[in-house]
Parts: sequence; structure tokens; C-alpha cells
Amino acid sequence: MFKFDNLLFCLDLTEMDESLIGYANFMVETFKPSSVTFIHVMDTYEIPEEITGTLTDSDRPLKDLLKEEIEEKVQEHYKHADTLKPIVVMEEGLTVEKIVKYARKHKTDLAVM
Repeated sequence: MFKFDNLLFCLDLTEMDESLIGYANFMVETFKPSSVTFIHVMDTYEIPEEITGTLTDSDRPLKDLLKEEIEEKVQEHYKHADTLKPIVVMEEGLTVEKIVKYARKHKTDLAVM
């Protein structure tokens, strides 16, 4: 039987993320992988500073703020952190390209979107 050893879950900061994290819980219980990664790819849009300034009062980059939000969602809904620490990755660029590149580099056995 094929072993799903490296799992990748693609999150997009929508309500669907909770379902995907829940499915990650099921997959971890069922397949006992050695790694589980949650990835979000931020599209590289040229956002004017006037708009980004209204998004937050923080001087931190938007990429860092979004990663923090993903980490909070994972922390809240992922049940197996004590036995299998999740990896949270934030990328910037073309979504499909970044996911495929990451999956290949890290020998992902299954990507769930």
C-alpha cells in the first residue's frame, strides 16, 4: 500500500480553511504521516500603499500578518500538534506555480486544495 508520508494542505483564508484543517486531522489519524504542511500563497498584486495602509495599523508586512492569521487558524483547529507539529508556509507569487514548486521540493505525496 502507498504511504502518504508528506501531506500538503492549501489554505486560502476563507471559511473552507476550517474544513481543510479538519480533513487534515482525519488524514493524520488515518495515515500517520511524517509531515503535515499548511500553505497559503499570496498573489503578487501591486497594491498601492494608500490601500495597504488602511488594512492595518501595523508597520509589519502584509505577508507576515497573513501568515500569523493562518497560524492562528491552524492552532485553533489542528488537533495533533502534540504528536505531529504542523508546518505553516507563506509564499508570494503565482498560486499554482508556488504550490507545485513547494510540493516537488518537499516530496509531497498528497496535496489537498
